[in-house]
Amino acid sequence: MNPIPSPIVGTVVRLAEVGTRLAPGEPAVVLESMKMEHPVALDGGEVLAVHVAPGDVVEPGTPLVELAPIDAADAPVEPEVDNGGVRADLAEVRHRHEIGLDDHRESSVQKRHERGFRTARENIEALIDPGSLIE
Repeated sequence: MNPIPSPIVGTVVRLAEVGTRLAPGEPAVVLESMKMEHPVALDGGEVLAVHVAPGDVVEPGTPLVELAPIDAADAPVEPEVDNGGVRADLAEVRHRHEIGLDDHRESSVQKRHERGFRTARENIEALIDPGSLIE
């Protein structure tokens, strides 16, 4: 197997141990560069050899790890995610955002209209093309 080279200058933050089986999308190595983390070797496979250690500073082209492809039947299985319903935490966030919309502030909107004013959203709608702003 050919070692996977570092694509950038960076510091090794995390890496998989020899013998670890990685699912596709799971990084074998994570490098830090310019205060950002960069995952490396996302194709999955079994880690055969590790050429660096956490804390090592690597240059582009430095060998990081060697991976052996694994059969699809032997690959780690990612858990099924049910996207059919809305998660409870997302529903709570959506509800909190809706509270501030004009549709849920009828008394405040009515007071603005009684004084001859529009709401902020109505002012924005008067200034822009319909459908050009998504809140």
